[in-house]
Amino acid sequence: MVLGKWPLRLVLIGLAFTLQAYTVGNEKQQKIKFNELAWRYICKEATAKEKLIFIYVGADYCSACRRMETSLRSPKLGGFYNNAFVNVRFDAKDFIQHQRATSWGVTSVPTMVYLNEKREVVHMVTGFRDAEGMMREAQIAMEKSGKSIHIPIEIADEVEEIETGNPCDEDKTEMKPVETPEETK
Repeated sequence: MVLGKWPLRLVLIGLAFTLQAYTVGNEKQQKIKFNELAWRYICKEATAKEKLIFIYVGADYCSACRRMETSLRSPKLGGFYNNAFVNVRFDAKDFIQHQRATSWGVTSVPTMVYLNEKREVVHMVTGFRDAEGMMREAQIAMEKSGKSIHIPIEIADEVEEIETGNPCDEDKTEMKPVETPEETK
């Protein structure tokens, strides 16, 4: 008896629906997804989706940056940032990314830069932030840009409990100079 390809197709369709249901159900439980598109496409995406651009500038030589990786993987924070921002990660050791970051006034890492669709700095903060601190900075950026902000209830409850103060600005590392492409030859 030859069944053909139908049973396999049905299994694949069922698997696709199951995976989609799992993904939709766990939308709030994900880490921040950083976009790896070319810069011009990131700006186009932000304009098309009417989102701010969130840029995390870090470096592997920075201990505060390594600690901040935990915050960037926070599931509660990830769901919000993925819905509210076009997220980009800059490596302070990359020449082009370093130049772009310094043009916005970035002098040390970790730094979080929030840009509007016109690539203008709306909000910038330097130094380690935990997940709650990052949420607070996102709120400030959204308010400064005039964007409406919707924080899921379970995140909002935690944010209200956070003590204000202790901006952790002393927990940062000055950016190291980067060799230009000509110097590396």
